[in-house]
Amino acid sequence: MSVDDLNLATGVPGPISARVRLLGGRRVSWLEFDPVEPAAPLSQAMTQTWETAARTALEERIPFVMVINSAGADIREGIAALDGWGRVARALTRCSGNVPTFAIVDGPAVSGPALLLGLVDFTVMTQTSYAFVNGPVMVRQITGIDISKDELGSASSMEKHGGLSVAVVPDRASGAGVV
Repeated sequence: MSVDDLNLATGVPGPISARVRLLGGRRVSWLEFDPVEPAAPLSQAMTQTWETAARTALEERIPFVMVINSAGADIREGIAALDGWGRVARALTRCSGNVPTFAIVDGPAVSGPALLLGLVDFTVMTQTSYAFVNGPVMVRQITGIDISKDELGSASSMEKHGGLSVAVVPDRASGAGVV
């Protein structure tokens, strides 16, 4: 961390961090999921970090950049995790039209994170990332159609058919360069 970084949340359990940092010489609110395998489910504490980063961007009138790698809500937390999604959605909605919002998807964006991408101004996906609300198992259970994770929500599929991403890049570092 450089002297230009200011941590917004510390000691949060889970692979997430938030800080105000310089990006290309400009202050931004930066939320980042660690690149862990498998992607961790998002707990209520982690959604509070996400909400704090969005609120900071709005209060400071600085861009909000999110590097997302999330398996969705932590179902062990039940309603508490879902409440967190609602709070993040509200914070992102308040940013809309006031500060630019960017998402770099670097891994899965499953369930809630996939829905939240619809509230972001610009989404960049890495080549190995994917985004969907319900995965291949659920699609097969409901429709009887077998579909792969890549066919359903890969970066190239989302760019070509979904219109979600504005760019597909090789890796996380390249995504930050686009933003």
